Amino acid sequence: MTELARRLEGVTDFPVTDRLFHAMGFDPDSGRIAPDGRLATTPNCTYRLDVLAFIGWQREREHKQFVEIQQMLNKCGVMVLMV
Repeated sequence: MTELARRLEGVTDFPVTDRLFHAMGFDPDSGRIAPDGRLATTPNCTYRLDVLAFIGWQREREHKQFVEIQQMLNKCGVMVLMV
């Protein structure tokens, strides 16, 4: 996360580190992620990989827009937010 912030600041020449860390729930001093932060993951990582694979397939093979894919997943009880 710190590397991402450093690169973003280098490219944009705009101080984004504090805002990015706050928005994502990341503590740079301890390197910890807040349990309710956007970087937090579920214990079952396979679930997330399945969703990512589904999204990738729908985008690349079925040429669906994100909103269409999001609606499909929401109907199945999987909530996906674009961050």
